[in-house]
Amino acid sequence: MNYIRRFIVALITFCILLFAVVPFTSYAANVGILKGNLWYSHYPFYTGETVTIYTAVWNGETEKVFGHISYTINSKEIGNVPFTVNAGELRDVSTKWVAVSGSSRINASIKDAYKIVNGAQISVLAENPVAGEETVQVTNDPVKELAAAKAALESASKSSPTSSNSSGSNTVVYVGTPLASAINPVTENLPKGIEDVAKTGAGFIDSFSSNTAARLGASKASLKNTLDAAARLSVAEEKLAQTSGSATSTKASGFGALTKYLKDQMAATGGLKEPWTYAKYLGITMLLYLVSRPIVLAIILTLVLLYIIWKIIRHFRRHRLD
Repeated sequence: MNYIRRFIVALITFCILLFAVVPFTSYAANVGILKGNLWYSHYPFYTGETVTIYTAVWNGETEKVFGHISYTINSKEIGNVPFTVNAGELRDVSTKWVAVSGSSRINASIKDAYKIVNGAQISVLAENPVAGEETVQVTNDPVKELAAAKAALESASKSSPTSSNSSGSNTVVYVGTPLASAINPVTENLPKGIEDVAKTGAGFIDSFSSNTAARLGASKASLKNTLDAAARLSVAEEKLAQTSGSATSTKASGFGALTKYLKDQMAATGGLKEPWTYAKYLGITMLLYLVSRPIVLAIILTLVLLYIIWKIIRHFRRHRLD
């Protein structure tokens, strides 16, 4: 039994000496990131801006702590930054990021933390290794958007109908049936002289309709560009007002609600900024609808012609009676 006791005593002595000389390879330590501690070089920040993201690491140990901070955006690493924190200190660690439009989930966490004791590197398990995810919404700079919208409106207002339609991006498609084709089943049964006159008149109306519709279509496209630019300007001004906190939100009812609805609709179509342009656009749209349909145009011209003839006949009858 003596040799068993000696063996146990020797084993315990060896273990005590071993742990006294060789430190643990890893242990929990009073080290970590302050919970929810993420801040930025400036806020709010906008699409394309370079932002510095910060967090803070504390070291409650008696030795220096080394390691890396991993920064992630939407779970994708954007920076792996080394740090050294002296005993009993708090130190900020940062990385840079170019902001991207949309929702971004930002986080920071401690990776590969360690300290050096008696020349040996000991891994450290941080008490709080994660800052805690923070979500930010990134949008375009409203000031820049406003400036761009003003420039676009100024450019659109100066452009001519021809130049706005020269790229072919505002092609106008007309659904009207040519008058000559529409009356062909009738005119082919008429005497030759009357048929020729009818076809000539129909050809003239078709040509007039096509040429006039093309000019009106170009003017409409130009006005639409101006109204679109005006609508973007209204949106940019609203966004800037919301950002600066000068926008007021009031709940209207009755006539006030109707007025607000009409105002919002006018702003959305650019009519609030360009009322005269909006009125011209509506007028040209209605006129284009009539002109681009030769049959409708022919009926209108016929009615006008009959009215003129009736006025002339009435005028001569009055003169005869006098």
